[in-house]
Amino acid sequence: MSAITVTPAAAPVVPHRALSLVATLMALADRAGEALRAPFLPREPRTTEELLALADAYARTQPSYAADLRAAALAADRRV
Repeated sequence: MSAITVTPAAAPVVPHRALSLVATLMALADRAGEALRAPFLPREPRTTEELLALADAYARTQPSYAADLRAAALAADRRV
């Protein structure tokens, strides 16, 4: 009876340039995904009007939070 020996296959050799290309494409895809998600992500209000609009949106469900937002908007107006 003869023994069967199995030798592991050699790892494929991938040129450095191909790996660099793959890394670049993955980075581009990641940036594209961030750009596509950005318009849909919530952002913090930047003006008093935006803060008051956010307070109005929360007024029905979270009145105390809406009051805090209004107070912050008024405080910001006083500082300007």
